[in-house]
Amino acid sequence: NVLVPYMRGHFLSKAKYHSYGYLESNDVASWVEWANKRVGTNGSIFLVGIGVGANAICMYSAMDVPSNVKRLLLDSPFLSLKDFVDEIIESDNIKDEDGMKLDIYKSIEKNLGFNIVKSTCIIPIKKCKLPVYFSCLEREGSKVSIYTQTLAAFCPTTVDTLILPCSEFDSDQTYFANRVAYNKFLKKFVSEKGK
Repeated sequence: NVLVPYMRGHFLSKAKYHSYGYLESNDVASWVEWANKRVGTNGSIFLVGIGVGANAICMYSAMDVPSNVKRLLLDSPFLSLKDFVDEIIESDNIKDEDGMKLDIYKSIEKNLGFNIVKSTCIIPIKKCKLPVYFSCLEREGSKVSIYTQTLAAFCPTTVDTLILPCSEFDSDQTYFANRVAYNKFLKKFVSEKGK
């Protein structure tokens, strides 16, 4: 069985904003609880997240996770919402005159209700006890592969990391860059031993 929920601020979700995983980690906990109530706790749960979903799963990993949650796959996570905002500002060559960044941080905090500087994935990933697989694209000018490698280095339970080169014709999804390599990685992720 596969559960594919809408993240906050995505598709048919009624939420106006998403928080790059910070608030969504509680949603992940709710989805796992829902799945366990619906089908029982005898089956294994494998959590896969891409982008915001990866951050949500990463932050969830530091919570009290049920024993039937077996492994995590974090595809293209950011270190924090702050890092994402900083990358957009840098990529648009916006100069931080008169403390504009701080104003943006405060505006986001006002709308989302939490301090984005504290929304880091490094603290929860250091506490993670589950086997974790990381994947991302290596794209010129993007820091996502740096973020992914940083989290993998801080994670005490990293099993494997897949970083695929990205051409100008690839989509932003790791899967589409090299389906054969990604499918092999996924098979390893869901295998009985997971190693």
